[in-house]
Amino acid sequence: MASGEDPMKYWTIVCIAFFVWPLSFSYGQEALAQTNHKVTCHFQLDTLTNLIVFNNLDKQPTVEGGLQSLYRTIGENVHFPSQDKFDLDPKMFVAFIVDVDGVVKGKRILRNKKRTQVAEDVLGIIENKKWIPGTCQGKAVATLVVFHLIVCLK
Repeated sequence: MASGEDPMKYWTIVCIAFFVWPLSFSYGQEALAQTNHKVTCHFQLDTLTNLIVFNNLDKQPTVEGGLQSLYRTIGENVHFPSQDKFDLDPKMFVAFIVDVDGVVKGKRILRNKKRTQVAEDVLGIIENKKWIPGTCQGKAVATLVVFHLIVCLK
């Protein structure tokens, strides 16, 4: 590395673990909807946004271009601080709603490493991506999604 160059330029992201799942912990009152097919779709009110969100889906929401595209965008655009700030616990959790049109709403940080901007940057990237909504009984539905990110620096 030449003198005067940014040492962060040479950090390599060894792994970004990403887990997306619809969340069903209580953000509001839970209800049930039943159809002729006897498939039960659970939904509840997200009290942060006042939107009805579904879980127990036929198909989970996905990002257009696939998860690899999202990983690549995060790796290329998020400034990861030095390894000493991640030495104890590199886990972060963010949540957001993917609505019936694939638009991200109600984004929130559930857990972030103190003194870092990583979760905010990840939420910005997530919000700017086009999402394919989840489906329940073949219809697009709003879904509360939790994004679990583990950053490993080398």
